[in-house]
Amino acid sequence: MTIKKMLALVLALALCLSIAACGSTAETPAPVATNPPAEKAETPAAPEAPEAPVEEGLSMPEKFDKSNINWIVPAAAGSAIDLPTRSLVDAVGDALGANIVVENLAGASQTIGASEFSIREANGHNVLTMANACYFTQPLVNELTYDIAQWRPIVKLANPSYCVVAVKAGSELADADKLIEKLKSGNYTYGYANAVSIGHLAALQILDTFEAAEGTPMIYTGSPELTAAVLSGEIDFAVMEDSVLLSYVQSGEMEAVIAGTNETHRLFPDAAYIGEYTENFVPICGVKCVAVLKDTPEEEVEWLKAKLNEAIASDAYQEFLVSAGYDKMEPMSEEDLSAWLTASLEVTKEVMQNAGLIG
Repeated sequence: MTIKKMLALVLALALCLSIAACGSTAETPAPVATNPPAEKAETPAAPEAPEAPVEEGLSMPEKFDKSNINWIVPAAAGSAIDLPTRSLVDAVGDALGANIVVENLAGASQTIGASEFSIREANGHNVLTMANACYFTQPLVNELTYDIAQWRPIVKLANPSYCVVAVKAGSELADADKLIEKLKSGNYTYGYANAVSIGHLAALQILDTFEAAEGTPMIYTGSPELTAAVLSGEIDFAVMEDSVLLSYVQSGEMEAVIAGTNETHRLFPDAAYIGEYTENFVPICGVKCVAVLKDTPEEEVEWLKAKLNEAIASDAYQEFLVSAGYDKMEPMSEEDLSAWLTASLEVTKEVMQNAGLIG
């Protein structure tokens, strides 16, 4: 009896173990349950992989919002390069994560502001609005305390501007023929903003075109002073950028007489233009860009470029461009900007060589 009970117990125990083993195998389908997720993780994720570094690279650099962005404008407030700078600052708002302070450091044909910019720390908190005088012409004619090779232009502020001969409204020189006659007499006083600037070079082109006798030039530190000189009668005419002149023509205070272009000026269709009087004319154009120092950390450069170009594409900034006499424009890549600046530099060199300013 005891042996039978023992055999029954052994058989029962064996049966239980067998059932448990079968149950374990049924509940752990390792080959079936684990392989499909592994395959899904490898294939669909691939197309999304390139996007992650871009998003990560455009995030605000660490501690970037802890101090001001000091934005140097090497010209007077209200000048041709100051106005688009301030409009872009307004369009950016707080998107950069830092307060922006615009510093107008005018003088010595933009070189005072450019020199100050060049000795500051290379980071995203130091920015410059660069233009013709400080970037093109002054480095070609003078030994400076700064080297533009240490600058990195990153954003284009506006499309090219061109210069126009302008007079006070009602002046007899508003007639192009009378102005040309005046130029040949040598009895005239004219002005432009900054030495070896776009206005200076355009003036030289105009005087050469009409074989003008030597007059009396007056050099001003910025567009506001130049405009005041015309309106007060201190000078007979000014050679100034179209974007600055536009509002004065619209208000009836000044008139555009001759444009430094090879075709009808789109803003001043009633004005004469140099292309009417000479063939193969190559106009000098105004350049306005944003630059940082070359050694600025790449993540800060990319952050600045992204946010500034977003602001440039905004309705607010595009409306400013139109109101200021510029064409609307799309943000320009850094590579295209570099190519455009190189081409503009070659035109500047040619104009300066023709004027005898450089060899």
